[in-house]
Amino acid sequence: SGRQDPLHPSPGVYRVWSRSRYTFAINNPSITWEYMVRFATGGNGGNAGSWAAVPNAYFSWQVAPEWFVGLGISSPFGLKTEYDSNNWIGSYQAIKSKITTINYNPSLAWKVNDKVSLGLGISYQTIDAEMTSAVPGPLSSSQLKGDDSSWGWNAGALFTLSPAMRVGISYRSAVDYTLEGNANTVLTSTPVKADVKLPDTAILSVWQQVSDRWEAMGDLSYTNWSTLQNLNVLSSNTGVQIGSEHFGYKDAWRIAWGAAYKATDAWKVKFGIAYDKTPTSNSD
Repeated sequence: SGRQDPLHPSPGVYRVWSRSRYTFAINNPSITWEYMVRFATGGNGGNAGSWAAVPNAYFSWQVAPEWFVGLGISSPFGLKTEYDSNNWIGSYQAIKSKITTINYNPSLAWKVNDKVSLGLGISYQTIDAEMTSAVPGPLSSSQLKGDDSSWGWNAGALFTLSPAMRVGISYRSAVDYTLEGNANTVLTSTPVKADVKLPDTAILSVWQQVSDRWEAMGDLSYTNWSTLQNLNVLSSNTGVQIGSEHFGYKDAWRIAWGAAYKATDAWKVKFGIAYDKTPTSNSD
């Protein structure tokens, strides 16, 4: 009919619970034997993970019979761990680690025919990072903070196999950052920078209409976590490396299943579960 549909918002919140384990090695020659003895007498620091809400929102508009525009706002990557600094054997390596990303993703979609639709988008992504640790002597602790913004892209295709079943594929590119900020102690503040590449992801998804009110959906994703091997922190003034964090991540799979209930013509309630394989291993 050529009728243009109104705005379709799709807000949501993910709730994530994390239980974390931290391993480390003594690799700082400035730590004397006295502090290495103290190093070895701490506890496990408690459970550094916690519940976290991850909000997201998606909007779409039909601007022509075969053309749609959209906007997604999400947090694709994030981390927060904080150990009990009074009872943590690894306090000289890390006490608090926090990474927050926000992704702004305008997109354009073309309905080729009743069976195939194609989409393309760009991503403007911001990152904020904070890491704290104990240091030997009277300085007590150090803090490293940095932020940056960068661009990426994403593409996808949707295949309508029947009125009750759709299959989609999508790809989201990696994003390269140069974090810039300061390494702070009680007495000093040093300008620093660090390059980091957040991974690309490929997803296969399926949607099935179960009844007039119920829908089922699932997806299988593959994330190229091996882009994160080391975080080398350099002095912005001299280019000399002043710190390094080893990740050694491996690529990982994720599988998810969910359902949606159509409460009214205007509202749907969505829920689901996911199994996400860790990119780390026991040897890390």
